[in-house]
Amino acid sequence: MIDMVLLMVLVLLAAAIIVAVIGVSNTLSLSVFERRREAALLRAVGMNRRAVGSMISLQALLMAAVALLLGTVLGGFFGWAGVSSLVAREDWSVVLEIPWLRIAAIWAATLVAALLAAWLPAHQMSRVQPASGLSQQ
Repeated sequence: MIDMVLLMVLVLLAAAIIVAVIGVSNTLSLSVFERRREAALLRAVGMNRRAVGSMISLQALLMAAVALLLGTVLGGFFGWAGVSSLVAREDWSVVLEIPWLRIAAIWAATLVAALLAAWLPAHQMSRVQPASGLSQQ
């Protein structure tokens, strides 16, 4: 029974990662659309295409890392608090055990997903030509 519940939670986690990839990609695409002039200016002062694309990828990784850090800390706390409130016996104690291997796998999958979500916006931003980007309103 516990394995079935765990499997359902992992399937929901996979669905959440897919939604997060779409959300991060959408956020980065809007950022790229609004920052075309900035990209053109950076290219005009000497930044190459790869560096501009890396800037967007780094932005996606930082967004994902902050979300992962907050989610891990808050999830651990609320999980511990929820189990502690269900086990209200004085002779039992609830000890927080963190499955570090699973947490590391989730972190790795999320960071890879953030890089995948950033690929298209980074590609679009790196293709901005300096002269045409600076001349647009």
